[in-house]
Amino acid sequence: MEFSGTGPTGPMDSRAIQQLLPHRPPFVWVDRISECEPGKRARGIKLVSVNDPLVAGELTSAGRDGGGEAGGEAAGSFPRMLLVEAIAQVAAVALLPLVNEGEADRPTGGPGVLPLFAGMEDVVFGPPVRAGDVIDIEVEVLQARKSAARVSGRCLVAGEVVARGTFLFAFRRQ
Repeated sequence: MEFSGTGPTGPMDSRAIQQLLPHRPPFVWVDRISECEPGKRARGIKLVSVNDPLVAGELTSAGRDGGGEAGGEAAGSFPRMLLVEAIAQVAAVALLPLVNEGEADRPTGGPGVLPLFAGMEDVVFGPPVRAGDVIDIEVEVLQARKSAARVSGRCLVAGEVVARGTFLFAFRRQ
């Protein structure tokens, strides 16, 4: 990972992501940032494993045949609301340089501003995500102001949209 005058650029692994975000396992829902244009857009990847605690729990409690739907979730699937959280985490990586502009190039952890997930609009979910799937997470900053931002985001599996929507962020000084 490199830091430019405006923030992180280039690929980031999970360690680099954890330097930027306050999240820690098992609450980190992005494994890698593949592209980042600070303040504008970012792309991330989540590898869904049968060993992910929530997916494994779904397989155990619902059976392995994937039959039936419970609470809108297909049995053995990655929880849909975590797709939203994955989008929010990738968006935070894209927004951090924007909200901390003018400060020393550094990961968060000192004084600075942290983007907080504040809401969502027009969220639509597609087919379920299963263990073994690779989720491509794409975000684009639509509008950013001093205290808030609006981001468009979507998750894709094998080119098919599994979640999309518009997401709102409020900025809070640490």
